[in-house]
Amino acid sequence: MGGASVDAGIATVRQPAQPRVTAPTLGGEAHLDGARLALRASAGATLAAADRWTAQGELAGSWIAASRGRASWELGLGGSALRYNGAPAASTGSILARQHVDLGAGGLWLGAGGGVLARQGDAAPIGALEVGSWLRASRLRASLTVSLQHARLDTIALTRNEFGVLVRRRFDARLTALDATALATWHSTRLDLTGTAALRRAPRQHDGVLGSALATGAWWLVPQAAVMATGGALAADPLRGLPARHVLMAGLRLRPGGGSAAPRRTAAPLATPAADVAVRSGQRVLRVRAPGATSVDVRGDCTKWQPTPLVRAGDWWELAMPFDPGTQHLVLRIDGGAWRPPANVPSIEDEFGERVGLLVVP
Repeated sequence: MGGASVDAGIATVRQPAQPRVTAPTLGGEAHLDGARLALRASAGATLAAADRWTAQGELAGSWIAASRGRASWELGLGGSALRYNGAPAASTGSILARQHVDLGAGGLWLGAGGGVLARQGDAAPIGALEVGSWLRASRLRASLTVSLQHARLDTIALTRNEFGVLVRRRFDARLTALDATALATWHSTRLDLTGTAALRRAPRQHDGVLGSALATGAWWLVPQAAVMATGGALAADPLRGLPARHVLMAGLRLRPGGGSAAPRRTAAPLATPAADVAVRSGQRVLRVRAPGATSVDVRGDCTKWQPTPLVRAGDWWELAMPFDPGTQHLVLRIDGGAWRPPANVPSIEDEFGERVGLLVVP
């Protein structure tokens, strides 16, 4: 499943030792999500004057291997490019491997990787380590990540030699950044909220601890359009040469094709079966009625969004798991076909653009 959105509005940017700037801004994001493969692309630009403009873009993809018990592996690739106030562009390319461990409604991961940072005409290797945790509830998604990044860059400076003459000399600069980042998203019928808070420790480039906080809200007037606002303070990025700044932006968010997040009952194809949860000897069992099917798989909150096969029991297919009481998000796949919500329950479009069913577990 995929989706896209475009943000357009007016942004006010303030940074130390610089006058405040108010300028038009334009950004966009597109995503494609499968059972194991996910792709993301985003870009944005703010234009204040010929010498005061910013443009950046990011591309990321990840592949998750088949899980074994509670553990699964993820391989990720990413790239970014940034140009700030007309200065030479800074770009990165990286690869990261993560080991995930599922723990009920949440989980942990540990990752390591590396890449290349290109800045001011020089290229330097980057190393990265990270550890994180995540939580997924009915409407809430949250994560906490601690990452360490290190790069070696050659920098050029003008210095005087022993004869008092200015000469260009190349110095070896080591840039290290330790970040702790918390991210939370919450979605209701018409309101989307996203909040990010971060602490950065970069003792070789800055004194003390730098903090960031950014919040975004979007109120959907119709399925295709929302009014939105973003505001907060962002810490300096020593690796890419981006200074600290305060940002306030207001505008419109457009979503081609619509897709409201409001729950509604949909008419599913006849090939999509019905599902329910029965309680047997104190254990909850997911049951799917699919006469004639040769295979039935489920993916959702109950499987940590990993495809999981059900076992045939006559015309029924079953899966016994420690389901949490309440509303479960899930989709079904029959005979290796498309993922669809069960036909007998309401469905919504989640934050990833996928239509999922809402199954009430007693």
